[in-house]
Amino acid sequence: MRLPTRHAKNLVLIILMLIYLVLLIHSYAQAGTKVTEDNTKHKATPSSSLKVDIIAEGKAPVSEDEEEAKNTAIEHAKDVAILKTAGHFVNSEILQKERIVLLKIFASRRDEIIEDIRILSDQKTDDDFYRIKAAIKVRKDLVEDALMKNLFDDRVIVIASEKNSKKAHTHYIFEKELVRRIKGKGYTVIDSSTMKNKATNSLIASARQGNHESLRRLGIYCLADVIVVGSVEASFSEKTQDIYSSRGKGLVRIYRIGDKKEIVSVSRHGVKGFGSDEAKSGVDAIRRISPMLADEAIKGLPPKPLRKVKVFIKEIENHASLDKAKRMLADMPYIREIKNGIADIKGEKATLYIKTTKSIDYIVREIAELKRFVVTNVKESVIFLEARRIN
Repeated sequence: MRLPTRHAKNLVLIILMLIYLVLLIHSYAQAGTKVTEDNTKHKATPSSSLKVDIIAEGKAPVSEDEEEAKNTAIEHAKDVAILKTAGHFVNSEILQKERIVLLKIFASRRDEIIEDIRILSDQKTDDDFYRIKAAIKVRKDLVEDALMKNLFDDRVIVIASEKNSKKAHTHYIFEKELVRRIKGKGYTVIDSSTMKNKATNSLIASARQGNHESLRRLGIYCLADVIVVGSVEASFSEKTQDIYSSRGKGLVRIYRIGDKKEIVSVSRHGVKGFGSDEAKSGVDAIRRISPMLADEAIKGLPPKPLRKVKVFIKEIENHASLDKAKRMLADMPYIREIKNGIADIKGEKATLYIKTTKSIDYIVREIAELKRFVVTNVKESVIFLEARRIN
């Protein structure tokens, strides 16, 4: 049976449309599968750039239980790997000085930070130590995050500049005015020599412009939560008879790094200076505007008053125990100074005096976490302790 020509054409058209529809559905299905695969591939997977492979060594003394010594050596290697990773962000001298505090910060997140560990070698050596060498994969991003959340809130970086008639002025008049007032509020100012290296030059340059990423990285580099960025500039104004005059202007911004906030912004302009030539009138303008601007800016910085705390310790067996107790307390964060008081070694008791910017409750909590002392009493600014396992 032969279909009429018109019907045959319609049938061919329907078949072609069905074939096109099938192909279209198939192509959408493939695209959907690819999107699902891509989403699965990238979902919650840290970038490889956020991880770092560290070769670290750990050791522990062997007493009786060799397996326990091995486990302790592995934990030591993990600490070494984490501190090496922190070295990507923190100044080496500060890292070494604050290593005990930093390890304490990382302790609660160690299982997250250490992604993988592979023992390369382990052995008990002739000096009665168990030593291991391991390849450790560390989450670099989590180390940086922990540092960012634990910057010292009583430490300040000062970035100050002075210009006289568009030329850099190196008398540091303005910087000295800022530093004096910041210290007067109870803060520790980071030594500027800490930041004079290739690693920080470009960061400082962009931090002067208020670049938040550079400010954040500088804060972590010095473990400082506060950065003060200020500048003053003197420009020649006029000459009247033999007297030259210049006008000074300046700006100070203070940033709290952990909160990602600008907490102070102060500017001044039109402050006149005078001298027998253009340069001297500019210096005079800088001398006049610097204390005015520093006063106004640092008023906005909350004070960090030093508190004096007396620590009375019982069960101190000898001078070596007292020295060790003093070192442990001195290594706690925010301890500015620790001095010996009266020591009665025969009576197994001693007194230490601490200066800190933190409350006595904070100091008590930090001492309790050392697990080497029992806090027996707290009265106003006096903490009573009994020593445990000091030697």
